[in-house]
Amino acid sequence: DRLNDKVLATEADLMNEIAMIEMYLFSGNLSPEKHHVNDLEAAHLSSYLALLYNYQRAVRETKEIWDLDYGPNDPLYARIDGLEYEMAGDPLAIRLNSAIAISLFPDETGEWSRADFMAREDQIGANVNESSVVFYPGFTGANALQREENLKLNEERATYTQDYIGKELAVKALEATTKGNPLTGVFLSISEYQAGLDDLEEGMKVGEAKLVAMDLGMEMQISERHVPGTGPDQLEIKLIPTDVTHDKLDRWEKVVDLGYDIKYPSEDINTQDWYQVSEFLHKNKKDIQLADSEIYEYIFNGRLPEGKTIEDLVGAK
Repeated sequence: DRLNDKVLATEADLMNEIAMIEMYLFSGNLSPEKHHVNDLEAAHLSSYLALLYNYQRAVRETKEIWDLDYGPNDPLYARIDGLEYEMAGDPLAIRLNSAIAISLFPDETGEWSRADFMAREDQIGANVNESSVVFYPGFTGANALQREENLKLNEERATYTQDYIGKELAVKALEATTKGNPLTGVFLSISEYQAGLDDLEEGMKVGEAKLVAMDLGMEMQISERHVPGTGPDQLEIKLIPTDVTHDKLDRWEKVVDLGYDIKYPSEDINTQDWYQVSEFLHKNKKDIQLADSEIYEYIFNGRLPEGKTIEDLVGAK
């Protein structure tokens, strides 16, 4: 109700709301730990701000395309017809989905008020613009995005054969029809199929390695060798631990040694099975983050609340 009644009452009100959120979130050169807004609050406000920007763009585009002439302080014939919020998922994400309806016939005679437009149940005569915002909170946001990309590649690999066959059959059938040839001449290119499969699996391997490198602060080396003929090219990926890696694992181990009830992949770390360590982190990261965000930030980002030690945090639990 606040969005429709207050924020979208006029274009000026929308601009004021944007300016207010921008000022509240502005941190200058301050680090996140010194800013007055906590991380999760900032994530929600930033998502809301992105939605407001989309509303503003939709209004301006509609006015320009349909040559609508009303000023920033005139009643804004726009309303939110849908707004969904969720903070969930694996990876953890804040998701906003919304639709704004903007009237193409704002009344300038006073015979049809903004209240009349707001009360309508249909969207006839309105330009409807849908928006979605996804925010991955915490310093591992890029990791979460990479994991989603990896999942998409895995899904594509699972259906690659049937998708390829279906696509090729459709193309060949169309060619046969347009050329007047019988469909009995349809054949599939095995070399093209294998080349596409090799590219897909290589992308999956690189994506998995990138995720491990981001999770654990590692360097990554990729070596490729082209194999002449029909054999697949050779791909070798090497992950190299850095000081960041060791510092992160040391902090994790220290929290465990202090007696905090948290899972720790000691065996995988000792054998340097970095893929398993990354997978372990993925399976348990959300639980750690939700159980205690301050300990989570200490382990994976080296951040502590001002004036506190990790012993203080663990001892308070």
